[in-house]
This record gives sequence, C-alpha cells and structure tokens, in this order.
Amino acid sequence: MAEKQVTHALQGHVKHQGLPVAGVNIRVTAPSFVMHTAQKDEPLQEVVTGSKGEFSFALPSGSYIVDVIPSGRTRFLKERLSDIELTSNTTCNVSLTTGTLLTGSVIAPSGERLHNAEVMAIGIEPTPYAATSGIDDDGTYALVLPKGKFHVASRHRSDRDDTNVDSTENSNGFACNPYVNTQVHVVNVVVDGSLDILLPDLCKFHGQIEDVFGHAVVNAKVKLVPVLTNQDHIVVKEFDLYAECLSDADGCFEMLLEKGVYELEIVPAPLATHFGLKESNIRISNDTERKFILEEGHKLKGEVLYEDTPLSSCLVRAQDASSSKEFIAKTDKFGQFSLGVPGGNYKLIVVAHPRNAPTVTIDGAEHTGIAPWSKIVMVGGDTHVSVDLRAGTALQGRVRDDSGQARAGMQISVFADGAEGLGPETTDPVLALAHSVTDADGRYSIFLSPGAYSIVVHKDFENATPIEVGSEPVNQDIIWHGWCQIMFELVGEDGNPVPRCQMEYHPYGERADDDGPDDDASSNLPRGYVLTDEDGCCQVTIPQGVYTFRFNPPNSGSYEAKDIRQLSISADITRKVVLNLKRNV
Repeated sequence: MAEKQVTHALQGHVKHQGLPVAGVNIRVTAPSFVMHTAQKDEPLQEVVTGSKGEFSFALPSGSYIVDVIPSGRTRFLKERLSDIELTSNTTCNVSLTTGTLLTGSVIAPSGERLHNAEVMAIGIEPTPYAATSGIDDDGTYALVLPKGKFHVASRHRSDRDDTNVDSTENSNGFACNPYVNTQVHVVNVVVDGSLDILLPDLCKFHGQIEDVFGHAVVNAKVKLVPVLTNQDHIVVKEFDLYAECLSDADGCFEMLLEKGVYELEIVPAPLATHFGLKESNIRISNDTERKFILEEGHKLKGEVLYEDTPLSSCLVRAQDASSSKEFIAKTDKFGQFSLGVPGGNYKLIVVAHPRNAPTVTIDGAEHTGIAPWSKIVMVGGDTHVSVDLRAGTALQGRVRDDSGQARAGMQISVFADGAEGLGPETTDPVLALAHSVTDADGRYSIFLSPGAYSIVVHKDFENATPIEVGSEPVNQDIIWHGWCQIMFELVGEDGNPVPRCQMEYHPYGERADDDGPDDDASSNLPRGYVLTDEDGCCQVTIPQGVYTFRFNPPNSGSYEAKDIRQLSISADITRKVVLNLKRNV
C-alpha cells in the first residue's frame, strides 16, 4: 500500500573563496521522471540563497540534480550537482569559481540592437560548458564562460516585455518578429572579449490562421523549425534554433526566416476547440504568405484525483486509436486538463508526477506508488472524463543477459495488451503506458493496475515479455538476449577527452543516410547517433550485428574525424578511440 510521503532536507551553502554568495538561484530537478515528449519538465523546487549563502529544500527520497545559477552579470560560473541520492537529510556545499565575460549585441541589418533575443554558447573544448544570456535594457548580453573555445549563436526570445523599449520598426521587422538565423560563430575565450552578432537579411513569412468558417484563430502557438540534414549542422540542432509566436487578434503572425526547408506546428490556445496542424517540407526561398485552416474539434477535458485530492502536473496523453497521433496536456494546480481533439476513439493515459505521489519502499529504495490510469474514450462531442488514480500493484524483477550479468541503465517500457497482444502498430516507446530504468543490479519496479501487459526492454519489441498483474506483487525476471552495450571513450592524441563528439552508427555496407534494402538482413539493424559527454564518453545499446561507426568531433575543434568501417558486435564492448590532431597546412 502507498505510504504517506516522507521528506528529507537537501541543504547547503554557496560560497566563493570561503565567503558566502547571496542571490544565487538554486533549482532541483528529478531525472527519473521521463516524460517521453518534447516538453521539458519544470524544476521541482527553486530557491535563492540567503545572506549567508544558505539554501534548503524539503524533498522525498529519490535521485536529484541541483543546478546552481549565479546572476548573469557576475563572473561566477554555474555549477551542477548530479546523481544526488537523497535517503536522509543531506548537505551539499557548493564552491563557485569565476570565469571570463563575453559581451556584445545582436544587431539587425538596419544597425539597431535587438532586445527580443538571447545569446547561447556551447563549449567545443576543453569543456562542453553551456551558458545563455538574455538582452539587457541597454541592448547588450553578457555570457560568463570558462576559458576555452565555444560555439555561439542567437535566437528570438519571446518572454521579454518590450513595451517600454524604443523599438522603431525597421524595414525587416527585426524589432518585434521572431527569427531563425542558423549562423554559428566560433569564439576562443582567453580573456574578457566582445562579439556583436550581425543578423543577415531574412525572408518574411506571413501567415494567417482561420477556422473552416473563415473566422480568425487567436492565440494559436506557431512554431517553425529548420530541417537540417548537413553534417555540419549538428551544432545547430544542439542550439535548438527555431521561431515561435502567437497569432494575433486577426489570426495573423509573421516570422523572419533563412532560406531553407522548415517544419510547421500550430497548437491552438488551451481553451480552443480547434485541433492542431503539422506540415513538413515548407520551402522558403523568398518572402512568403500562407493561409492555414484549422478544423473544428471537440473539447476533451477532465479532472485527476487521488484519494479525493486534485493532482497537479500529471501527464495526460490522448492516443488516437486510428492513427499515430497523440495529444498531450498537463493538469493544472486544480487537477484539471483540457485538450482539443477531432472526433474518434482515444486511449487516454494519465501518469502522476513523482513529486505529488506517495511512495512505496522496496529493497530500501522508494518508488512512486500510483499506477498509470488508462481508458478507451469515444469523443463525438465535448467530453468530460473523471480520473481517479489509485495505488498500484508492484511489478518488479531483474534484467540479466545469458551469462547472468545484470543489465544496468536499461529502459523498461510497459504496454497494455489489446485483444491480440502487442501489435506492430504499438512498437513505439512513446506509446508505452509506463517506464522504469534498471539500477546497478539490473532491478526495475513499476506500479500498475490489474491487467494484461507486455514488458519491452530498451527497444527490443520482438522479444516482449507478456505478464499478468493482479492484486499481489509480481516478480518477473528477464533474460535479455542478443543486445549489447557499446561504450566508447573518445580522447585526442594529446590525451584530452573529446566532448560533444558525434558517434554515428549504421549497418556495415550501408550509407548513414540510407534506409537499407528491404531484402537485406542488415536493414533490420538500427542506425543513429549520440554525443559524447564532458568526459568524452558515449554509450548505445544495439542488437548483435556488423556496424560502421564514425566519430565526428566539432568541426571547429582540434581533432580529425575517424571511422571504424567494420566492427562485429556480439557482446558488450568498451573501447578507447584516439582522434588525431588536425595538422596545420
């Protein structure tokens, strides 16, 4: 049974050279809550250090990340404390270090300084340190960075109130419109320096959003993301450069875009009855005007309760039974949610956020005790659903390989079986009912309502394990065959780790961008890429087979790319890869 949540103190002091630092923002997040959506989870709690540099949080047992974020106009570098296991009152003291200042402005083609922008930096070497700065009232930014080489870019910032800023509209509309500029600068930071980012002339993209009756759709969120295929643009993806705005009272919006191909997403306002629109392959080569029609949908809304108490921040997912579309919302502070959806049948899934859920202790570790809730809902008009979350039954066990070795860090996905079990249309981790990650001993634990389920380890849908859950705890150990953990440690020939190196893999004999021939057995093997962390390490889990691996360090860095053309994978592998230094010609 679920127990009343017990909290512990996570506290400490922030100092610099032994002296307290007041006014530092401290944020706590929980890495264990995997939403499997593009939405970023908000901090669980956030405080500012007092006059003695002190901070304190009251949190339940679990794993946490603490971000220490000094004021942007100080010389203090931000810090992150990862993998804090909180099982009792814990003290974490932080010692800040100073960095260098990179300052400047974002300048429109007319010469005026922009205020509706932000500037971001990501380290190339020796550290992948990242920082972001908004624009002050004087039109300047200030990034605090450690010494090293950095990628720097700018993007539109929509959360700034510019009503008091003298923003005389220039001919290109930079003073108020969102923009996409994928130009990335390379800066070598040794001492304090400056960088003005000069924006080029961009194409105007003017849109108008209406319903089927020709009425303006107001306050719809419009997002345009550039489609990037060139290898050189991996850093642009890291910066997450896009344009976003809301439609005005006439249903209109305007953006400034580089020439290229974009993906468009329109999300109606939360109380609207329209449903959203996505469109790919929008090509921009000059100033463009488009009209978009949103069909009228129905309002799917409801309230989420646990023991007659509303639960906030619950993830609500409505999966269209006739397609792969999924509509997502979160409950507000009153436990209410609302979605605009077309008519049809939906699998409605509701998952409680761990910070609002009671916990259950198993083998000394605490787990969220509320089971995910799911129901098939038919929507033919405005529909209200009452969700009563309940404590679940524990499904637990260990994942090991054929030799009995524990498989740590593996994602466990649980799918609700239909009448014919786990079908090919459900083989997508996003559609899972619940998730867990195995610990160092390969153990997992998920709480579920009674019913029939399938357990999938990582992405191995072909070997899904069926399971029946009743009112008593269920133990299900899994022997996982055939998939291997591949870890690479990337270092330069000078002995330094290589962070942010793209490790790309694909079946041997195929190109990285090739879908593979249908009659080739290798076409069933996965392809993809990951980036190395600050220690130059990366890891993937893939089936047995023969692969090609390519290591692409940041182009502006000191190292050459390297290939392993043919590597047979039949067991776990840990390998060090040495990248040559670039030779000046």
